Amino acid sequence: MKSYIPKTIAVSIGLLAALAVGILTSCSRKSENTQVAAMLPLTGNLAFLGEPGRIALQIAQKDLRAAGKPLSFGIDDTKASPEETVTLMRKEKDVNGRSIFIVTLSGPSMAARESFAKEDVAILAVAIHPDLPSSNAPIVRFCFSARQEAEMLIQKIVQSKESIGLVLSHDAATTFEAERIIIPALQAAGKKIVFTEWFDVGNKDFHNLTARYNQEKPKELLVLGYGSDFPAALGAIAVTRQTDELKVYGGIGFVEMERPPAGFDKSKFNIAVPAVSIGSGSSAARAFRDKFKAVKGGLPSYDAAFTYDAAMVLGDLAQKGITKPKDIITALRGHSFEGVSGKIEIDESGEAKTDMRWATYGPNGLEESKP
Repeated sequence: MKSYIPKTIAVSIGLLAALAVGILTSCSRKSENTQVAAMLPLTGNLAFLGEPGRIALQIAQKDLRAAGKPLSFGIDDTKASPEETVTLMRKEKDVNGRSIFIVTLSGPSMAARESFAKEDVAILAVAIHPDLPSSNAPIVRFCFSARQEAEMLIQKIVQSKESIGLVLSHDAATTFEAERIIIPALQAAGKKIVFTEWFDVGNKDFHNLTARYNQEKPKELLVLGYGSDFPAALGAIAVTRQTDELKVYGGIGFVEMERPPAGFDKSKFNIAVPAVSIGSGSSAARAFRDKFKAVKGGLPSYDAAFTYDAAMVLGDLAQKGITKPKDIITALRGHSFEGVSGKIEIDESGEAKTDMRWATYGPNGLEESKP
C-alpha cells in the first residue's frame, strides 16, 4: 500500500529536520571555541590585583566576539594561593577539559609551572618573577620580567657614587630580584649599601625604617614591592624631615601610588615601568584604556593590559587553527607580538622582553622621563 503523508505534516517534519540540523551545527560551532581557564585572585589580600584582570578579560571577550575569533574564558578565584591554583587547574583540565591557562601572580605561576611541567597544557603567565620561564615546562611569560626591571635599575643606580638604602618587600619575586640580581650587581660595582630593610606584604609598622634612615642618612633609596605598602614605608622616612635631596629609585610598585607623601621632591623619583602604565602606546592601547576606564572608572593596571594581550593573542592563534597546547607554546616561543602593552618579544625559553620606560612624578601622577 502506498503511504500518504499530509502536506502539513511533511512540512512540519522538514522544519524539525532543519531545526535539528541547525541545533547540531550550532552546538558544533560552539564546541569549536577554544576554552581558556584564567586563574585570578578575586578574593583575599591581593583581590585588588585580580579585579582589573577580570575586567580585562571581559573586554577581550567582547573584542574577540566582534572580530569573530573563537575563544571563551572561564575564570577561577585562586585567592593568590599557589596550592589553590594547582587544585583549580587540575579540576579544569581533568573535569572541564580545559588545558589552556592564563595565570596571574608569581606564586601561582611558579606552582603551575612545577605541577604541570610534563603535561599537555599551555600556560601564559602574567607574572614578574625573574626565574619563571623554563624550556622544560609548557609556560610562557606574558608580562615584563623583574629581571628586566632590575637591569634597568642597576644601570641607572651605579652611575652615582652616593650611598643607598634598600627598602624591600619579602614577596617571592622581589626577594629573588634583590638577592640574586640587584644586590650582587651593586656590590660588584662598589656601590655602598648602608642598610637593607625588609618588610612583609601588608606591613604597617615601619618604625625600624625611620630609625635606620635617621642613623645612616643615605642620599639614595631603592624601594621595591607592592605599591600598597609604599605610602607607609615612605611616610616613615618623611617624618624625619630629611628628604628634600633624597633620590628614590623603584619599579612597578610605584604605579599603584598616585603621588609620593609630602616632603619628597617628586622630580627625584626614578621609576622603571611598562610603557602602558604611563599612557604610552598605540591607538589600540588608548582604546583599551578608554574601555577599561568606562567599566572601572580608572586606568588599567599593567597586569590587566598584559592579561588582555594574552587573551587576544590566544584569539589570533585560535582563528588560525592553533588550539592545541603544544602548538600554542611553539607558536609563542621565538616570536614577537604587538599588543596594548606594546611589543612583546618571547625567546625560545618562554622569557619575555617588553616595552619598559623611565618615569617620574608629574602634576598628574607618573609620566615618562628621560632615560
